Amino acid sequence: GGNDAWPAGASTALAEALSSSACALEELEMSGSALSAAEAVKLVLACGSLQKLTLGEMTLPVGMVRCGEATEVSLSGAAVSEPEAAVLGQLLRSCTSVTRLDLSGSRCSAAALALLGEGLCGGSLPLAELVLSGLVHEAGDESVPLRLHGLVSAACTSTALQLVDVSGQLGTTDGCALFDGRGEGPLQPLCALMARPGNALRVLRLGGNGVWPAGASAALAEALSSSACVLEELEMNGSALSAA
Repeated sequence: GGNDAWPAGASTALAEALSSSACALEELEMSGSALSAAEAVKLVLACGSLQKLTLGEMTLPVGMVRCGEATEVSLSGAAVSEPEAAVLGQLLRSCTSVTRLDLSGSRCSAAALALLGEGLCGGSLPLAELVLSGLVHEAGDESVPLRLHGLVSAACTSTALQLVDVSGQLGTTDGCALFDGRGEGPLQPLCALMARPGNALRVLRLGGNGVWPAGASAALAEALSSSACVLEELEMNGSALSAA
């Protein structure tokens, strides 16, 4: 690492070497190489012995996630690049041990969140806690509510999901960070989950995201009234709901 961006295609020879049956590499540090998401994933898939990979400011616990030793992936406070998100997404697709994903206070682009979301849709991840409090959204065309909708929808595929914290979203938000101009956002999949028989969602934190639009709480009220709802804690600080 620390040798500036690699030229296009320069990682091909490395990927080939990593795929060799003779390769026993456990740690690879490539900070500043500016690999594409596809190139980073290719390196990880090529090297079965790899335990740690550094592409930016954090070291990814490749081995622990891959072998089922990790129960938590914490990216708290980190700037998560697209290659890093792609690698983690790839690993999470087949992971059967991680129960908590923590992105609190991290900085992510819309593409990075989408890549992480793809990893949560693998079907084998027993995700119980999704923590997105204070997530800083980088500038981009897609609205914050739609970015959150994609990631939360993916998390809601886990039958083990017990806690979701999307409080205090930061960055490119106009109005309430939970609803776009058409009323779409992360509340939709959460309401669907609460009304799903057998769901385990008990803690939901939505506060600190601005004033909710008029009528936006109707879907939540309907979900809470469902016989399938088992929610025990609901935090909505700053939503400015009416008394009714």
